[in-house]
Parts: sequence; structure tokens; C-alpha cells
Amino acid sequence: MAESGFSLAALRDIYLLEVAPVVAPNLLAIAGVWAGFDERWLCAAIIRNLRDRPRWLRFLARFPPTRRMMTHATEDHWTKLVERVEHHRAQSAQTGSGPHPTP
Repeated sequence: MAESGFSLAALRDIYLLEVAPVVAPNLLAIAGVWAGFDERWLCAAIIRNLRDRPRWLRFLARFPPTRRMMTHATEDHWTKLVERVEHHRAQSAQTGSGPHPTP
């Protein structure tokens, strides 16, 4: 994430609009997947969801009650990821390495 070149705002949008809608149902499953998701499956599921879901449903990811349902169990993790990304980018900026995030 830190080396993606995306701003934190863009990464948040990717999380809310692309990733969370696909993996959120896992939070409701008693025997959900907790060790991680297969990258190929996740990419294919995100593409399928973006292609097949009506555009108006994207609004739900930005609507606070729906957003909370999709992310309530992951917000603490998101906060820690942002801290790691910021730390990594700050270190990269000091050494002059790594891509610079886009706005």
C-alpha cells in the first residue's frame, strides 16, 4: 500500500468501494475466512462486483450506517495500516526512495 503511489484518501476509497463490499459478508459468517483471502479470488471478486453491481449501490459504501456495517470489525486494522503506510512513506522520503503518492 505504501509503495502503490495512491494517496491515503484514494486507498480509503479503494477499501470502501472495491474491497469492503466483497469481503464484508465474511464478517457475518460464523465460520468466515480469517487467515486472509486468496489474491486471485479477491481480485476476480472485486472486478465481478464492480462490473455487475448497479452504480447506485456504490452510494451505500459512503452512507455511514452501511459503511459501518461493512467495516465495523476492520476499522482498528485500517487505522494501524494507515499508521504503517505513513511511517513507511516518511522513511522513504528521508532516504529519497520509493514512489510519491498521487493526490
